[in-house]
Amino acid sequence: MRATESLYHPANPVSGRDLAQAGFPRTGISDRPAEDGTAVPSQVYALQNP
Repeated sequence: MRATESLYHPANPVSGRDLAQAGFPRTGISDRPAEDGTAVPSQVYALQNP
């Protein structure tokens, strides 16, 4: 089974609402590096593909 995954930056909550409306369930949080080298906790959404 493969997953289609997407995430968004926490400063852009509208993207999270769009992903949820498109049917992507929230699957967790992943720290992603920012340009300044700090970690940014980004929300992760994923669809399971058969």
